[in-house]
Amino acid sequence: MKSSIRSKSSQSNSDRFPFLSSSGDGVSLLVRVQPRSSANAVNGVKGGTLSVRLTSPPVDGEANAALISFLSKLLKFKKSALRIESGERSKEKRLKFLGVSLKEVEALFEPHLRSLFPGLGGG
Repeated sequence: MKSSIRSKSSQSNSDRFPFLSSSGDGVSLLVRVQPRSSANAVNGVKGGTLSVRLTSPPVDGEANAALISFLSKLLKFKKSALRIESGERSKEKRLKFLGVSLKEVEALFEPHLRSLFPGLGGG
């Protein structure tokens, strides 16, 4: 009888990084923002979306700017190559990493997911 449970090493990248997808000239990231939090932090992965807490309020684009700044610093990625593609006035956003491949962005996320969510980032 075959087991339906897969080991961490056999997980596909879409299983490990459900919030990332390749799209034309870069990589899309699905994120849900929780503004006015006590700290800037990645809060987990829920329903295929990366959950991020931000201290900034959702006023005059402050939370959007804080999101770009936080992710750029966390992932050591250029702010100028990360933009909000959709959802500027919503908690649910689609961001775009410009000029990089899916594998490159996965490599940026991997060390953080491994430390925050041991079952997700291994491989």
